[in-house]
Amino acid sequence: MSKKDDILKATQELLWEVGYEAMSPKKVLQASGAGQGSLYHHFEGKEALVLAVIKNIQQELQSEIDTIFLSSAPALDKLEKYILKQRLALRGCKLGRLAQEKSIIESPIRNVISDYFCYVHQQLTETIKLAQQDKVIDRSSDATGLATTIQATIQGGYTLARITQDEKMMSAAQKGVWQLLLRNQL
Repeated sequence: MSKKDDILKATQELLWEVGYEAMSPKKVLQASGAGQGSLYHHFEGKEALVLAVIKNIQQELQSEIDTIFLSSAPALDKLEKYILKQRLALRGCKLGRLAQEKSIIESPIRNVISDYFCYVHQQLTETIKLAQQDKVIDRSSDATGLATTIQATIQGGYTLARITQDEKMMSAAQKGVWQLLLRNQL
């Protein structure tokens, strides 16, 4: 692994552990074992480094989403797999947890995170519409509203699990939104 890769990996871990504002170049250097020259040789500064890492995370998570939603499985099975999938609830969403930080909202990093959430929302909405066409979800249900509810519940599950330090909060949120979706079945 190259020094650049070591720096990227250390940054990703630190972002997930402490967030953007608490992460410093000094902490990245300590965690990666790289020298200050290496960091600034590859990246102009903290924001450029984090932007590169966030783009990598976005691609990784989007690949996971594509595995679920671009499969040939029936629409309702795709929704179940997404909603009920195992998540590291106490660590939080790799991207969602950063959305609460003021520095992120005022940075180009926000656009990458926003693009990911818009992509997930689009996949959920399209899959709900397919389930409606398959007559397994009531056609009078608002597909966009259901997609938003699913996304908000998953992100809320992360928040509740982290603040209570109880993974069962995520599980309860997932099961609850799944049950609500099933109530929209025909």
